[in-house]
Amino acid sequence: MRYPFILLISFGFLFSFLSCTNNSSQISEPTMEEIAIIKPIGDQIAGNLVKELQSELKAAIKSGGFEEAVNVCNLRAAPITKIISETTNRKVVIKRTSNKYRNPMNAPDKFEKKALAYFEGLSNSGKPLPDYFIQKLGSGNSMVFNYYKPMKTSSNCLICHGDPENIKPDVLNSISKLYPNDKATGYKENDFRGLIRITIGN
Repeated sequence: MRYPFILLISFGFLFSFLSCTNNSSQISEPTMEEIAIIKPIGDQIAGNLVKELQSELKAAIKSGGFEEAVNVCNLRAAPITKIISETTNRKVVIKRTSNKYRNPMNAPDKFEKKALAYFEGLSNSGKPLPDYFIQKLGSGNSMVFNYYKPMKTSSNCLICHGDPENIKPDVLNSISKLYPNDKATGYKENDFRGLIRITIGN
């Protein structure tokens, strides 16, 4: 499905701007009008991504067991993310991130760390997590929005992300080989696990 919004910037500009924001841009509050535009875009893209990833994982488990699911995360997550980003007329950049990441490519940048701290603070205080969070970066024509969707740990996630003592040895061995510096274990069901970040131009 294509969104009824048209983005007037290119991928090149978006990546260029993201590079600049890592050094100089400040976060500001989006207006209600901006939220009304950005939120439905982020909601739909994040929903499509989660749906596709879950579908791939279920198929992998059915065909090759839990060890195959680890391989799907390693080989298919990035291509699926790219495909989802291309299903809209808007130019977007999608990333999954966490302070306890498995793939080093998912390590958070300084803006993502702020968003993670916000959600972790709520989670640690026992407060309900909001469905989304939006950061506005830059100003004027040089502006993008980071839309964040929280990810929580389901029972199926514990197969690969739970207590290492409860993860099957063959699965744990596969994880160790693919991700020798893995940080993404030790979760319990319904724990806050990380964020889907969707960067969208204005």
